Amino acid sequence: MTGNSGRKKTRAADEIKAAVQAVPQHSRQTLRALPANCGIPETTLIVHMKEHGSLKARYSYVKPMLTADNVQVRNSTSIYDDEEAAARSVKSKNFITKVMFLAAVARPRYDPATKEDLDGKIGILPFVEIIAAKRKSINREKGTPMTVPQNVNGGVYKDFMLQKVVPAVLARFPVGDLRRGVRIQQDNASPHRQSRHSFNWTIA
Repeated sequence: MTGNSGRKKTRAADEIKAAVQAVPQHSRQTLRALPANCGIPETTLIVHMKEHGSLKARYSYVKPMLTADNVQVRNSTSIYDDEEAAARSVKSKNFITKVMFLAAVARPRYDPATKEDLDGKIGILPFVEIIAAKRKSINREKGTPMTVPQNVNGGVYKDFMLQKVVPAVLARFPVGDLRRGVRIQQDNASPHRQSRHSFNWTIA
């Protein structure tokens, strides 16, 4: 049977709308949270959404590269057509720091002294340096130490190899392989060529 049959509605559409709009958007993220905060049963809200269509789920997407704070504020809310979604903001993607890394790997091998296998992962080392901030900003005071990318040339590459890569190799390699000598293999990039020719390195 259709028409006026069935149980009469106890709440008008305007009453439901007023109750929903009185709940803050962050407190109506799910169909369980909304009834608990507005005092209207869940089934009543579902029937209201199907019959009227003005109350619907709206999603507020946060772009990738989320920080811990961004993850906490990522949510969805249920709002009416005549309501405006709460203001959202994310960090700018125009100032993402780009850093060059040097990856040092070796052939996996067995270490008789420790009776363990070396997986060949020597290290992934960034080309960065710590300098004092030249200007004051909302994030830091002038003179605060900050980590910035480092321009790589022959001299920087040589110091990097001697101060970081070689000590990492000495710390990870089996003693027997160190006694036989370690051969560092690299490509023919400009800083590599400068280091090899200027400092008489015997590097492949």
